[in-house]
Amino acid sequence: MPVVRFVSRYFEPEQYALWYGTFGLIGLALAWRTWLEWQAFGTLWCNWDFMFLTGVATFVITGIYSTEQERRFHSLLRQVCRSGVLVADKTADQMTSELDGFVKRVARISCAIVFFVMAAALVGATLQDAFSDRPGSSCYSLKVLTDSAWRARRPACVTNLLTMLVVMTGCGALAGIRLGRAAGYGLALTRLKSLGAQLSPLPGHSDQRCGLQPFARFLTSQALLTLPAVLWLFIWWLIIPYWGRAEGCWRTYDHWSNPFIGVWIVAVAFLWLAFLSPLWHLHRWVAAIKRDEFEPLLRELESRIADRHHAERQAEDIESRDALRREIADLSNRHYAVRQVDTWVIGPETLRRLFVGYSITVVWPLVHQVVISGEDAPTGAATAIFTLFKNLFGG
Repeated sequence: MPVVRFVSRYFEPEQYALWYGTFGLIGLALAWRTWLEWQAFGTLWCNWDFMFLTGVATFVITGIYSTEQERRFHSLLRQVCRSGVLVADKTADQMTSELDGFVKRVARISCAIVFFVMAAALVGATLQDAFSDRPGSSCYSLKVLTDSAWRARRPACVTNLLTMLVVMTGCGALAGIRLGRAAGYGLALTRLKSLGAQLSPLPGHSDQRCGLQPFARFLTSQALLTLPAVLWLFIWWLIIPYWGRAEGCWRTYDHWSNPFIGVWIVAVAFLWLAFLSPLWHLHRWVAAIKRDEFEPLLRELESRIADRHHAERQAEDIESRDALRREIADLSNRHYAVRQVDTWVIGPETLRRLFVGYSITVVWPLVHQVVISGEDAPTGAATAIFTLFKNLFGG
């Protein structure tokens, strides 16, 4: 069965029962909601896409692609230990086994946090909607629910809300446990020193990063997993107030935007824990090594180069001068390699390209939906930007 293959591929054996139950509950909720809606309205409501874009897309965009991080992390430790960049009394496999338990704890905590944040966002948005007197409010408005004309539709409204709660929180929990693994591996890099490991950059290494290129590749994969969630949820948060009007639906979500900023903040936390925090930690680690070890080495090399230049001027035979020149060239190359040591594992240019590339990819839906598809095309983008700054700065 597809569900069995999916769970066995993306989750660990001890989590099978939990996720089979989650998928089963989501399936029952969707089936029950579809039946009630069809009975009450003869059609399906337009907030199916809202539910998908908020909950399901968050999981699909972020959670599934983190399955290779465990293999990448193990490969990283083996590479840096084999090359001598990471020196430790323990083997790479021993360090991996000690860190795996920590990573799993982070994943479980992340699962619970995303679950409750997604639930709080949905409940908060619904409560704001319930007490709204603004025209075009949804079926969750108290004015609509108390209207006798809507009596036959109340079960469908309630079921609709419960289904959205189940699907969003279920998909959020699935994304949370996968992104929690990515965050756990990011935090694991910051715990290497506590395991007795010492970083030993190799100036002049062929990767132009002092042998730290495996860290750069791993952290780039961490960014590729977590940055899309941050950008997507931020753009979706901007789109929410205009979604109903943009797709020609009678229903509006004017009050649903602000509560979902909490989901975006959680995504930012994952980006920090999985990518930015280990990147900053490695920067400080390499900077300390450069200050404590490489700067004295530079002064020693400069002194030796000066001595060799003096000896060259004093040498009388050609062979001695040629030997001293070769030694000066070798020392100068070493001096240049040490001086070129970069404390950032990933260069600023790569970081800039990474962010700009994903920004363009995720901003396009906002441009298309608000500016092109919206009925208020001339003012849609300006209103979205104004609302953003107003909410951020409390205007």
